[in-house]
Amino acid sequence: MLFREILVPVTLLSNDINFFEKVNRVTTNLDTIVTLYFSTVAPEEILHASAMGFVSGMEGEFIERQKSEDDKIWNFLKDICTKFPNFKAERMVGKLSETVVARSALSDLIMIDGKQMINNPEIYKEAEVTFVSSRAPVMILGKDNNSSVKNIAIAWNGSPQAARAVKAALPFMRHAEKVSILQLIRDGKTNKSGIFNPETLLNTLSRHNINAEVIYDKQRTSDVAIDLLNLARKAQADTLVVGLYSTSRAQEVLFGGTSKTLLKKTDDLNMILSH
Repeated sequence: MLFREILVPVTLLSNDINFFEKVNRVTTNLDTIVTLYFSTVAPEEILHASAMGFVSGMEGEFIERQKSEDDKIWNFLKDICTKFPNFKAERMVGKLSETVVARSALSDLIMIDGKQMINNPEIYKEAEVTFVSSRAPVMILGKDNNSSVKNIAIAWNGSPQAARAVKAALPFMRHAEKVSILQLIRDGKTNKSGIFNPETLLNTLSRHNINAEVIYDKQRTSDVAIDLLNLARKAQADTLVVGLYSTSRAQEVLFGGTSKTLLKKTDDLNMILSH
């Protein structure tokens, strides 16, 4: 699998040059286009929906201020693109959480800022729904702007979601220094039948010229996510590959249990997710 385009959704809060430098750093070996995707709701639509009762003069002032803020971010993104040759900027009108879902159908990977997602509850809430609906796997870059994608850990349970996450991570694994398959042992047993057997995944990765090792550890708590994160850190991983699932994709029910815990723990790990 090759990445031809990585989509990076941008909000009005996306003005941290360190984040874009990190995007460049983790994509530099992938020979791909990075699209900075900027989408904002038209100010006129905000006023119409809010029914705030502005007088015409205040409406005009609000619209001009909003357009000025949009242009500021847009010019910032265009400046970013002059620094990194494989970056390009794209501007759309509409609610980002909705337009990015449609746009992701033409992309190989969505890449987002974990720091911004965690620090802004509204972005986090919308990101959850976007993950369920998106037509591409998602990579969350952890808070540490100096981290890389050199030591990759795979949370393997043999599920279709985990398999899709592995395929999404293949371009990164080809350049990684270490790849580990994490296996939690529950009640002294591991599932070694068919695709659930980590040896099956080892053989699959070897066909892609990727050497990996299996790391076993017993499940120590009632929270699988916590045990997976601890095992990933024990393996000194900088990136965790994991499959997510919702209880009802059609109804876009927000992730529960293990998935939600993982999404809230992106401070020191990058995560490559698929559903």
